[in-house]
Amino acid sequence: HLNSGIDIIEDNDVRMEVSLLNLRAAKKARCASAFEKALSYSKCGIQFLVGLYWMGNYELSLELYVIAAQMAYCIGNIEQMNGFLQEIFENAKSVLDKVEAFSIKINHLIVQNNFEQALGSVLEVLKQLGEPISPEPSKVYIMYQLFKTKLMFRMRECESILYLADITDPLVLAKMKILILTIHSSFMVNRKIAMIATLKMVQLTMNHGFSKYSSFAFASYATILST
Repeated sequence: HLNSGIDIIEDNDVRMEVSLLNLRAAKKARCASAFEKALSYSKCGIQFLVGLYWMGNYELSLELYVIAAQMAYCIGNIEQMNGFLQEIFENAKSVLDKVEAFSIKINHLIVQNNFEQALGSVLEVLKQLGEPISPEPSKVYIMYQLFKTKLMFRMRECESILYLADITDPLVLAKMKILILTIHSSFMVNRKIAMIATLKMVQLTMNHGFSKYSSFAFASYATILST
């Protein structure tokens, strides 16, 4: 009902509150896999912030645009997805704030089997995050990273690994998120990069703790050891 009053609600504080309510509704709809409803709520939230967002309501604007881009991607509306992503890329203040947008864009490229472009994108993002990977890693570098990773395990009791804390550093979590996309995008076109990304994920886990990406990293590492 509040959304139907978008043209008559003029008070900026009220518009912001309604926008926030739409964000909450969008999140609930997303959790219920009601992607079209989630997209509708997020778009209404954006509309209520017209003239207020980014400068005055940065965090709220960022969340709304990210959810809108995610939901547009989920329902296959790529034109809308690209529009929302472009808005984020133009207004987000830091690379960390752009990571979710990069993730959506890269996942779309992977689904389209555009692995080369996806790989180029993840390598650029990793560089911005301070975790660069060479597009053509040498055998010496791969062996060094493999030795470094094995040494980390040898310097720990096996049981102690089970009690690693959860990663809380948003930069480390962003690196893990992009590294797993690096594996997905490079596996078919450059296995060397996939191997380096795997080793870096394991190293980050050993140094900083567990995340939802760590199990994949350990499984991939086991595959490397078995080949």
